[in-house]
Parts: sequence; structure tokens; C-alpha cells
Amino acid sequence: MYKSRIWKWGLDKKLKSDEVLAILILRTEREAQGKTSEFTIRGQPVDLDNINRYIRRNPQLVARFRAGVVPTIQTTLEVQCHTPLPSHSSPLPPPPPEETSHIDQIIDLFMSYFDTSFTQGAWKCEYNVSCGSQNTGDRSVELFERVVTSFGLVNRSMMRKDDISISTILTPAFESLKEIVASGSPVFATRTPFLLWYLYRFHNGDLLGIVMKYLTGLIPIILGQNHPMTQIWQIVGSPEFSEHYELSTRLYSSLVPLFEEWIGPANELTTILYCDHIDCLFHHDETVEALEVSTIYRAKAEATQLRHPWLRELAILQTGIVCNVKTSENKIEEAIQYLHTLQEWDLDEEQRAGMNVQLGNYSYQMGDLSLAIERFREASNLITACKGDERILLSSLANLESALHKKGDTDEAAQIREFR
Repeated sequence: MYKSRIWKWGLDKKLKSDEVLAILILRTEREAQGKTSEFTIRGQPVDLDNINRYIRRNPQLVARFRAGVVPTIQTTLEVQCHTPLPSHSSPLPPPPPEETSHIDQIIDLFMSYFDTSFTQGAWKCEYNVSCGSQNTGDRSVELFERVVTSFGLVNRSMMRKDDISISTILTPAFESLKEIVASGSPVFATRTPFLLWYLYRFHNGDLLGIVMKYLTGLIPIILGQNHPMTQIWQIVGSPEFSEHYELSTRLYSSLVPLFEEWIGPANELTTILYCDHIDCLFHHDETVEALEVSTIYRAKAEATQLRHPWLRELAILQTGIVCNVKTSENKIEEAIQYLHTLQEWDLDEEQRAGMNVQLGNYSYQMGDLSLAIERFREASNLITACKGDERILLSSLANLESALHKKGDTDEAAQIREFR
């Protein structure tokens, strides 16, 4: 390994950190000028893949870079860079097409933004743990979940024709989005693909246009006109843009391996990306692919042997996909057995409530009304005790009412209906 490094980099053991720092400084300056670069150390060509791996494994180097530390004069002289010339031995490449597709432009912007940010240590990242803003008290993950919940409330209010102003619900959501964008966190960029396909799939015709217009105006104000996210939203926020699903799936295919390499498969941010990709496939009726992808992602995360709380969410999601497939094949008992494997995890009350709702549904389908009623009661009690997701409570109560009514307990069913 060491001999290979000397041969590829022309390094000696004492100076390698300084030399990589010099390359990082030079590369950052040249990328800001839009220049591609080839590096040499004492005349030996540098393998940039090795440089990137070294940077990832040495966060103290990124800290030195951010602190403005510079290498020694001798090292600075030994590290050279130049713009690569086309090879004379091969024909010149064909000229680029006059116009790159919008999707390709966006993917290039995303990949460049994340790769540059990871390389320069723009975020506070710990491999296989977390990656967030350098600022303390970053609430971006939690705030984004509130935003999505608010969008769901708008949809439900419109369906039920509730006498409530949509702006009353959206104003807090927009304030949360503003805080997320301004936080300097990677969460907004990471969840942009979700935002695109989710709004287009569930809110096309109502919220989609409102939210896109708001963000397209907000982002340049906060981040500036030249920020990559501003350039991305100028394209996706256009009323003419309609390739939300295709863009999202291609972004997931590109971003997932990048995240796995830089911050690890068990990192909270990677897990969010995993779950968003699985949800995207499932909600577009790509169940077979969702099963395949979710099983691969879960295996990668669990191969780390870590048991972070967010990995439970991935396990629950993958289990739900498996159970959905088994149910569609009329293999209810196998679905029940697989669902019980979640007991290996330390589920919280809300998660246990959701599990009980599903077990109750299976018992109901198999004709065991007494067990179904028991499961639905347990779910209702759990979700009430923890003051969790109202949607789980409403689902458990509706199912409990249905099971009681079918069993002949009409009085109690009526009480549940009145309570709902």
C-alpha cells in the first residue's frame, strides 16, 4: 500500500499531508475559475481518486484547510498543476451538443455541488453517523418532516372541504423551508428530489405550483444568484418543467453511490436518501424495483453492524415493501412472520403502533376479528400515549370501528365512530 502510494503520488511519508493540502487549495481555486486540472508532485502524476480517499479519511486535513493553514514553501513549489491538453494520439472528441437536456444539467449541478461541498468540508460530517450544518442547533431534518406533514394536511383539508384557509397551513411550512435553506445544511439539497416527485405525484394542480414558485423566488435571495441550488431551481421551478419523476430517479441513482462513498451507508443523511428513493419507486407502482432497491440498501446499512435510530426507519420501510409483495401474492401468514422480525429492533411507541395496525389488518383479512380488535386497540392506546402521528390514530380507530361492527358490537362501534 505504502509503496503504491509513493509510486502514484511521488510522496514521502512525512510530507503527504502537506502535499494533499496544497492540492486541495489549488484545486479549490481552479474549480472556482471553472478550470480542470492535472497535478504532479515532484514531476510524478497524481491519482486524484487516491487524493479524495485520503481527504475523506483525514477530517483534520479539511479542518486545516478551512482554518486557512497553508503548506510549507518547499511543498508549494513541489506541487504543480496545469490544464490537461487533448491527446495528439487520439482524434479530438466530437463537439458537444448545442443544448444539454435540462435533466443532465441538473444532475451535473447536483453532483458538482455535493462533491465540492464534501471535499471542502462545507458540512460537519462523521462517517456512518451524521452530516449537517456547521452551525449548532441545526433542525433541518425535523423541520422538513413538518413541511411534508403540512402538505398532507392541505390535501386532507381540501378533500374534506374543511373551513380553513390554506395559507394558515402553508405559512408555517414556508417559514420552515426558509430556515432549512438558510441553515447551510445539506438536507434541503438532499431532499429536493423527494420534494419534486412528491409534489408532482400527490399535489399536481394545487400545491405544486405554489411551492415551486415560492422556492424559486426564495433560494436566490438567501443563497445568491450564483449558488448551484439557485441554478437548479431556476430550471425545476419553471412552469414548463414536467420531468419530476424521471429527474428524481436519475438523481437517486447518481447521488446514492456518492453519499455511500463520502459519508457511509449508515449515515443519517444517506438513510434519508435511501428511504426517499424507495418511497419514490413504491408510490409510482414500481413495487418490484422498490423491493430490490430497499433490500440492497438495508443490507448495506446493516453490514456496518450499527444500530442507529434512523436505521429502524429503513428496516420498517423495507419490511413494509416485503409484506406488501407477500400480501399481493396472498401469502398473509408469511407477511405476518416477516413483520414480526421488526421486534428485533428497539421500536418506539409510534412505530409499535404502526406495526400493530398492520398486524390487525392481517388478522382482519384472515377472519380473526378478536385478534384484529386487540391489535387495533393496542395501536390506538400506544399512539395516544405518545401523542404521535394523528394519521396512525385515525387509521387504527377506523379499523377498530370496522372490526367491531363486523363482529356485531354495534354499540361500541358507534362510540368509536363518535369519538373519531
